[in-house]
Amino acid sequence: MKKIQDLKSQLENANSLESKQNESIGEKKEPIVCDLTSSLIESSKPVFVDQPIDKEIAEIILNNWIFIEDTYIMLIKQIFRKIRTQCFIIDRYFYDRRDAFKEFLKKPDVKQIFITQWQEEYNTFPEDMRNDEECKAELHQRVDDLCERLWEISDMRKDEAEKELLSIIEDGWLQDNAGFLVNHYISLMQIEVNRYQHTCYILREYYNAMEKDKSKGNLSNIKEFTSLPLLEISDGHKEQKNEFDKKVSAKSDVKKSQVKISQRGAQQVSQYSAKEDIESNELEIKILNEAMHKALITIEQQKNLDTLVEDSSKKKVISSPKGPKKSAEKKNKKNKQSPTVETPILNEEEVKENGLLQLRKEEYQKACRDIFKMRIELINSHGTSILKSLKGKADACYKDMDIWLGERFLQEMESIKKMCGLLKSAIESEQLLTNAIVLEGTDFYVVEEVKVFNPPVKENQESFYTKEIVTPSVFLCSQLSELCRQFKEISSDGFVSSKLFASLISCASTCNFGIDYVAEKWKNLSLSTIEKITDAVSTNTEYVNWKTFLLSISEPFPLPTAFDLKKALDDFLEIDQARLGVLCKTDYDKIQLWFDKCQPNLEISSLRLNSIRELIFEIFSSKTSDTINYIEMLLHFSACPDSVYGVFLALCIVTCQNPPNESFLCNDNSDDIYVSIDDLIKVLHFGEPDVGCGHRFNLKVDKVEESKMRFCEIFKEMGFGENERVSIKRLYAHADIKNMIDSCKKYLKPVSKILEFFD
Repeated sequence: MKKIQDLKSQLENANSLESKQNESIGEKKEPIVCDLTSSLIESSKPVFVDQPIDKEIAEIILNNWIFIEDTYIMLIKQIFRKIRTQCFIIDRYFYDRRDAFKEFLKKPDVKQIFITQWQEEYNTFPEDMRNDEECKAELHQRVDDLCERLWEISDMRKDEAEKELLSIIEDGWLQDNAGFLVNHYISLMQIEVNRYQHTCYILREYYNAMEKDKSKGNLSNIKEFTSLPLLEISDGHKEQKNEFDKKVSAKSDVKKSQVKISQRGAQQVSQYSAKEDIESNELEIKILNEAMHKALITIEQQKNLDTLVEDSSKKKVISSPKGPKKSAEKKNKKNKQSPTVETPILNEEEVKENGLLQLRKEEYQKACRDIFKMRIELINSHGTSILKSLKGKADACYKDMDIWLGERFLQEMESIKKMCGLLKSAIESEQLLTNAIVLEGTDFYVVEEVKVFNPPVKENQESFYTKEIVTPSVFLCSQLSELCRQFKEISSDGFVSSKLFASLISCASTCNFGIDYVAEKWKNLSLSTIEKITDAVSTNTEYVNWKTFLLSISEPFPLPTAFDLKKALDDFLEIDQARLGVLCKTDYDKIQLWFDKCQPNLEISSLRLNSIRELIFEIFSSKTSDTINYIEMLLHFSACPDSVYGVFLALCIVTCQNPPNESFLCNDNSDDIYVSIDDLIKVLHFGEPDVGCGHRFNLKVDKVEESKMRFCEIFKEMGFGENERVSIKRLYAHADIKNMIDSCKKYLKPVSKILEFFD
């Protein structure tokens, strides 16, 4: 304001004058008074009250005005920034909703599956029946059925698209963000109201300072300000946090009261721009207008307050005449005969005082009320235009979506009609549909580069052998691999408890989720059968070696002989020069096993032979590294129907000796096997799980240590040293060792017992 700027320059002049006065010696300091031009009427500049005021009061007024202006500018900038951000968010919302709806309309469907299926059935129709009229009628009926099904799919897609559009309209996001805009404009009005009321108080104090009357009030006596109500956004949409809501600031720097906003939403897709959207838009505009009217009421409230102050000033002027006048009034009161009130006679000073009051009133009104009213109306006008523009954008967006929806499904219907015409034409011309027929979205076309009809290929004997033969009692290699994967996940060392093993077999046999884990005869096994299978593979212990079990049920495939095992061992040792006992997958593939030289037949196909090699590696490979323990593998394959001979084969593998024939114990001239105590312990205790340390509370003592002590006693009793190798024939003649070997059932093939349960 020009007055405040002039006041600021006057204060600077007063400060310079005060510094000059302080330099005078003995001069008494007086309150600095700002001398302003007294001629108000003769000035050619805009008329304003220019009376001297005290410097102290002027500084207080100036500091308060600077604070008010800085606060006003800061808050206005914040609100303007929020309005711009909110408009950007809404525009982005419309853009994203358009793109999302377009992508939704392009979502693939299952029409092409039915078209391809019909085309394949048509091409497989016998050629000699294509010219038959009844067959043509049947094919035409199938085309009509196909079209009906495709139209039903399109109708379902249309219903889904209409529901999607309805959900976009009814989500309430747009109404809530329009409410945010209304709140921002109401906040602008609130800032203007606060500035107006502060300005009124400052001008009032400014005029009081001119009169040098401090009893009329000061800046610390500012009463309660007018508060404008804001919209309260519904809680249901506050919880729906999305990428747009995160950008909206819910904070405000002005005092607020809240008003509930009603829930809104469209009822039908075809009425998206009608009643409820208009009502919601009108409600927001109405609330904005109500806020403007309440802000303008502040002018009347302030005017009434100023009138009271003005009346009190007039009464003071009128009630201040001298003594003679008072006596004359008393005399007139005594002699008055009528209620007529005489107009008081004012002197020149009183007339000048009244003129100043009138000038202040005019200046006060022009400086505050007119500008305030203009700004409030401007804010309301701009906010109303923004809301109307927002409503227009929403109408245009929803109309476009509705048009896209209708046009797309009309095009789909037309494409289906064209495709049906092509199919009927092919039926009448008795031609095959060798090119791919594609119905993709709204487009229908024929791909000449893609052929969908191929002549049947005659299977020869070799192709038959390449397929894996499915029988009720034989596991497929894929089933064995899946069982191996499950067992390895539970226990990678090859041992599971008998109870857990029975539970796994029960689950695999009763699985009905579309995955066949077991052969046909193994499905829906009874509990008694599962218990018998568990007893057969557990060999009277609490644990089951699942590797032995998988090898037992993986037949049919060629079983190794004793010499096959020795040859495989020699091949493994030739590659494993470091005698580590393990080989990687690459080295394993280099070795020819006993079943590689077998020819496929009706029982064993070439596919199964190749899969068995991979299955063996998968069973005996380490879970942490891609290596196989070939000693463990060969010991498992040492199992045979005669458990005693199986022990002797295992001893040959451990000691790398040539295996004897089955009757070598009875023939004195046959080859013998020489073993040590460590060899016996390794073979007899092979495949036993680690049951823990042998403390005094553990009922399972360390069997290995116990056996070693017993073997040492026997060797000492027979006159051999502990590290000496002894003939197995002589050792087997000892009653204790014979009893140990005969009772060892680890090398008894359990498959014969398992198959008994399915005979």
